[in-house]
Amino acid sequence: MSDYFYYFDSNINRESVQKLIDDTFDKSKVTLYFSTDGGCINSSSFLTSYLNSRVDDLTIVFTESVSSAGCDLIVDYKGQIYYTQRLDFLMFHMTDRSNYRFRKDSYYNKDIISKQDFDLNVLDSKKFLKIGLTQEEVNRFLDGEDVYLYKNDFHRLPIKFIEE
Repeated sequence: MSDYFYYFDSNINRESVQKLIDDTFDKSKVTLYFSTDGGCINSSSFLTSYLNSRVDDLTIVFTESVSSAGCDLIVDYKGQIYYTQRLDFLMFHMTDRSNYRFRKDSYYNKDIISKQDFDLNVLDSKKFLKIGLTQEEVNRFLDGEDVYLYKNDFHRLPIKFIEE
């Protein structure tokens, strides 16, 4: 049984991830109900590192919907992820970032950053094949489409149904 239940349903950013960490780091056992529209990939990576440090005393339960950077957990979390009947969908899409198109003075090369982002997406697509997305879904992902998986697709992924 869990000592502490935490419900995360925020955009993944530095503040929301740090709040989750601050609220849970001293708890001996945590059940984390998790839903998100996504957010920053760097913050998502930081979140995943923290959650991986707690694999033995953490239960992650997907609920509502998990999108974008939130789906990184399916790929990179080292523990078991569960989902409830209330999880409607998962949404995967390419990593993309805001580009300030109207600023004339920019200190970085946008073409290089775009290439690096594309290369990262290609690496992610290979991971997605390993966790159960189909080749067609990965192709759509690489074409820039949002790829939605629904309840009838969840059995292909390394997530397990849990009764509430």
